[in-house]
Amino acid sequence: MSRDTTGRISTNNPKSILRQYPIQRRGGERLKVYITLSGQSEWALINSLWASVREQGYIPDKVYICSTKKNMKGAQRNEQRILTLLEGRDKKPSIIIVELPENDFIATGKKISDIIKKEKKAKNKVALDITSARKAISSPSLIAADRHKADHIFYLYIEDTTNADRPYLMIPLIIQHSNDFLQGGNE
Repeated sequence: MSRDTTGRISTNNPKSILRQYPIQRRGGERLKVYITLSGQSEWALINSLWASVREQGYIPDKVYICSTKKNMKGAQRNEQRILTLLEGRDKKPSIIIVELPENDFIATGKKISDIIKKEKKAKNKVALDITSARKAISSPSLIAADRHKADHIFYLYIEDTTNADRPYLMIPLIIQHSNDFLQGGNE
């Protein structure tokens, strides 16, 4: 675990972070946790979160950005975009960046499983967003989400990706489709 100059914590061991920062609940309510998988398209990650907030009403209290080392710089840039987006909804989420191994499906699934299990044990709602990840990352993550009973699995489908590398509202909304594969989860 290490801190950068902004004080953000980054680790390749999600268990150590989860032990470091206990879950904080306000008045016994369940926190909303959003696990997003960072890929090559930085806007895909932000736009899917934006759609989840706008279309699904899911405004997270805690965000995990899971990224391979190759995409880590984009994940770090997206941290500020996430803060800006959610502060516009009166949320100041905690954001945790987790490094995933490249091309190790079992280790990826285990890391995502560890996060989901810890958050579900704390009785938090858990959403997984697979929009921006490659299949090698999203496939084991989907299995982990199913196995450990995530509440939501989000995916933002865009019919025509010509302008997909732009902010959400700069892409025609008619061609964007925010999906929750679990149809609202276990509400």
